[in-house]
This record gives sequence, C-alpha cells and structure tokens, in this order.
Amino acid sequence: MSAVILEAMQLRVPVLARNIPGNAAVLTGLWPLFDTPDEFVRLASDLIARPEQHAAAVDRAFAHVSTHHSLDAERQAYKKVSESRGKDPHTHPHTHA
Repeated sequence: MSAVILEAMQLRVPVLARNIPGNAAVLTGLWPLFDTPDEFVRLASDLIARPEQHAAAVDRAFAHVSTHHSLDAERQAYKKVSESRGKDPHTHPHTHA
C-alpha cells in the first residue's frame, strides 16, 4: 500500500488506484479500483463529470483513514520498532557519531 493513498484520503482528495492487493486492502468499499487504462479513463471521467456524488466518498475515506491509519499512531509505531532495533529514527543511517 502506498502512503500517498493514505495522505490523499487524509487531505480529502479523491483516489483513483490500480486494483492490486495493497490498494484493495485499504480502498475496497471506499473507492473503485481499476484494472485497465480504459477503466481508469472511465473512473476519471466520472469523477470529473459528477464531483458532487463523490463528496460522500471523500468524507467516508477521510473518516476511514483518520480512524484506521492515524499518522500519529503510525509515527509512534515506527519509532517503537526503530528503538527496539537499537536505531534512532531521527538520524541518518550513514552518519557516524
């Protein structure tokens, strides 16, 4: 799953994403996924032609990402994993003390 999808949903931006397992795990039930370039064009055209119909989906996606993918919670989880491995997540890996 791409972090950019979560960021877009957090910013209330409509999402058009390819139907791959990582995207499907997050977007199923929130946004339609595409398999082919023609499906992408159809979905993009629909989004442009009927933006008012997508407002509810944008709100649902925002609520979903806010509830299930909190940026602060993910930041804390990353910090915890990094600390458990003895690495400071705020230092550059090639920096020597």
